[in-house]
Amino acid sequence: MAIIQGILVILFSAWMVLDQQGLVLTTWFPIMAALFVGLIMGDMKTAMVIGGTFQLMALGVANIGGSSVPNWGLASLVGIYVAIRTTHNIADAKAVALAVGVPVGMLGIQLDVIAKLLNTYVTHAAQKAMNEGKFKKMNRIFWIGPLIFSLSTALPTALCVIFGKQIVSQILAVVPKWFTNGLSIAGSLLPVVGIVLLLQVMPVKKYLSMLILGYVLSGYLNMPILGVSLVGLAIAYYYFTTNMEKSAAPATKKTEMILMNKVLTKKDIRQAAFRYMFMACNTFNYENQQGPAVVFGLNKALRKIYPNDEDYKASLNNHFKYFNTTTWMGNLLLGASLAMEEKDGTNSLEAVQSFKTGMMGPLAGIGDTLVWVLYPTIIGSISAYMGLQGNPTGAIIWLLLNIFFLFFRFKLFDIGYDSGLKLVTALGDKLSVFTEAASIMGLTVVGALIPSVVKMQVALVFQTGKVKMPIQTQILDQIMPALLPVLLTFGIYKLISGKKLTVIQIIFGLIIVSLICSYFGILKVPA
Repeated sequence: MAIIQGILVILFSAWMVLDQQGLVLTTWFPIMAALFVGLIMGDMKTAMVIGGTFQLMALGVANIGGSSVPNWGLASLVGIYVAIRTTHNIADAKAVALAVGVPVGMLGIQLDVIAKLLNTYVTHAAQKAMNEGKFKKMNRIFWIGPLIFSLSTALPTALCVIFGKQIVSQILAVVPKWFTNGLSIAGSLLPVVGIVLLLQVMPVKKYLSMLILGYVLSGYLNMPILGVSLVGLAIAYYYFTTNMEKSAAPATKKTEMILMNKVLTKKDIRQAAFRYMFMACNTFNYENQQGPAVVFGLNKALRKIYPNDEDYKASLNNHFKYFNTTTWMGNLLLGASLAMEEKDGTNSLEAVQSFKTGMMGPLAGIGDTLVWVLYPTIIGSISAYMGLQGNPTGAIIWLLLNIFFLFFRFKLFDIGYDSGLKLVTALGDKLSVFTEAASIMGLTVVGALIPSVVKMQVALVFQTGKVKMPIQTQILDQIMPALLPVLLTFGIYKLISGKKLTVIQIIFGLIIVSLICSYFGILKVPA
């Protein structure tokens, strides 16, 4: 049974990165990884508690624009596997998961960089085969990209599966209690990093009142995260409807692109959408980024448009050029690009490239905010909060939502194709209002996270004569609920915004401080 579990965990780790780089069912997020690993290992409660801890660390961490960030999903996966195999209570499991998972998550940065560097050579080989007229060979070469990315997570997972239990068991036998307590304390503090990273990319100054509202609802009124989210949603909905009414333009007659030489079927368009969505960043490299994925996605449909080899090569070489946007928004752009080429053939190539280049940046600005920051923040926070209580409901709902959005993204490709370039230029104002409304809700949730998930408890007791006064409950909590988490959040925010320390330095700094405070009895493991 243990062998089968290990194999399934390794296979899931390979799938996680393919999903992250392609279909975006978000199974690579820590809480989602916990859901599946918990099923594999038969211990859902421990898995969800660990996954919730890592999920809160991952808030605001997204590899936007091709950046390489700690792989907290991989950290959660290997941490859960090793913890369940070596410990028998949740407190020790969290400490083990952090000890094993954090270094593996950091290693994910280097492995991601290596994978993207190797994909540069894959892209060159594929383009060379295409220019030689070896189109089937080109398509086969593209599959090396997903293989490289899957190995970047499967290999470290395999090492942890094979050697993790023995190493951790030996370590736990000699590690003192203050050390494991220190790691548990660190696990309660590290979510502050994800919260601060979110605040860095959200309009905090503009909507500071919403951040404070979320804190008050959670800290003073003890409202659950879901309740705070509903309050934020109500305010966001009011903002959205009010501003949409103000900016509503007079109705205009719907215009559609008339395709004079329509050769593509509905099946061709759906196939192009799926191929791009799967490969989106699985061939990502530092030279032309998503360009190879565009070629992989559209080349079957383009072949029907261009039966002549030279015209086909000209189109593919045009799509091999630099392209990078939020993959959801990419469906709109590529659907429209396909329609333009179907209508005007090679005469449209310059216009297609200009259209893609001009629109990918603005749409990425909107898409990155909505898809990679606000949506995972809101639903990820709720899922993590439930996960810390051993409850997988939030993760299951998140997964079902992502399956729905997968089909919605097919529709986006259809909309782009049916409406052509007129569509994308008409969306700007509406998307801006929606983004602002989502920010209002997001900041309300983030405000509630500070007192509810960042736990920092002082163990010291003030004593004078026979009077004993716990500093945490009778002094700090009387001044303001979650006073220390608020001060910690403010301090980390200043450090990151002032670029005085890197995120990695802050993470390791918090771990070291937690160990020191545990050794001297200054902080204790939160109840």
